[in-house]
Amino acid sequence: MKYLFNIAQKSEILSNYIANLPPPTYQFKRYIDWIEEYIDNYREYNLNWVSYGFSMKRVETSVEALKAYNAFKDAV
Repeated sequence: MKYLFNIAQKSEILSNYIANLPPPTYQFKRYIDWIEEYIDNYREYNLNWVSYGFSMKRVETSVEALKAYNAFKDAV
């Protein structure tokens, strides 16, 4: 997700394509609306496993992905 939104910010064509995709269900207004919740759930899930000795790399990656998503959403 992080790389997708970083690339989309650099390419106007890709940015327009992602921003104008239809939603996967009628629950969402746009296609990208489900992504923020997905990233939050991924981060929360990995935070639960960090206490068992897993690395914080997945949590850090999800935070970076959320920053890239928010930057993309602000640009669109």
